[in-house]
Amino acid sequence: MGDIDRRVELSYEESVRGLDMQNETLNELHSRTGVVIAAATVASAFLGAVALQRHAPDYWLNVLGLIAFATTTILCLSVLWPSEDWEFSFDAGDLDDRYYATDSDPTEMCREMLLSNARSRSRNNEKLRKRFELFRFACCALACDIVFWLVAVGVR
Repeated sequence: MGDIDRRVELSYEESVRGLDMQNETLNELHSRTGVVIAAATVASAFLGAVALQRHAPDYWLNVLGLIAFATTTILCLSVLWPSEDWEFSFDAGDLDDRYYATDSDPTEMCREMLLSNARSRSRNNEKLRKRFELFRFACCALACDIVFWLVAVGVR
């Protein structure tokens, strides 16, 4: 068994850094989504309560406000929904079976792991892209929610 080729080692370290950044991005997206759902709840609680007391002149605005709130909530929950198929790390048992038990060359081991990290990063990127898209729609739905409630409150 020889030393690890420095080029492969650096590439592997960079692939691990990329997965770490994806994990941080996912955590940040979850935090932002929590803020959006909290804002929708506060807006609907305060503005919706006032608007719903006025019934007749702004009935459809109230309905639209409720629909926008429900849409925001559903989109946020879709972003926050737990998923077990993220790939941020290796299973230690798999690594042991594949590399240690077979007395693999360290350079080849690092190379295979960095290529696996690249595939994981690509799969994670697709999932992140979908969640960011849902987040954007949730932000738009929140804006509509607030506008509908504000207009409903302003209708006399």
